[in-house]
Amino acid sequence: MQWWDEVAVFGVIVTVIALLGTAWGVKLAYDQAKAAAESAKTAVDIGRETQAAVDRATRHIAANQLLLTLPALLALARDLDAAISDKDLSKARLALVSWHTEASQVRGLLKGMDWGDEQLLKKLANSTKVAAATKGALLSGSIDLVKDTESARTAIEGVCERMGELAGRLRTESGDQHDG
Repeated sequence: MQWWDEVAVFGVIVTVIALLGTAWGVKLAYDQAKAAAESAKTAVDIGRETQAAVDRATRHIAANQLLLTLPALLALARDLDAAISDKDLSKARLALVSWHTEASQVRGLLKGMDWGDEQLLKKLANSTKVAAATKGALLSGSIDLVKDTESARTAIEGVCERMGELAGRLRTESGDQHDG
């Protein structure tokens, strides 16, 4: 065997060792890529779960906010009726302004959370428009409180009729199943 044969054999051995090292490096790279892909999938899953939890919490908070606001609307309807019975123009105006504000917020929450059916949303919108118009009429010097607030009271009563049903749906949404 000549020296160049020994060099050739040595070259083959080095080449085989280099190929084994390369194969081992490719295997390590593959395992790392696979682990990275699994980590990325886990991160995406955690992100989705986190977003779902945030969405649930947002809906729960909105439902609870509405559950606190609905009795206020009913109280404002009673306040308006009491002001009319007492012939108290300033309390009637205050009740109408407060109704307009609260009912607008309720409508916005219902619409934003996609909870209100179209009929309820229309009734809320109509009641706020009529309350504002009635307040304007009362500011212009109206003296017949019963007659001038009739359309506002009718619109408000239309909304109040739906409050029980809405409260039930919101309790279901918020997880608050007890009566209260």
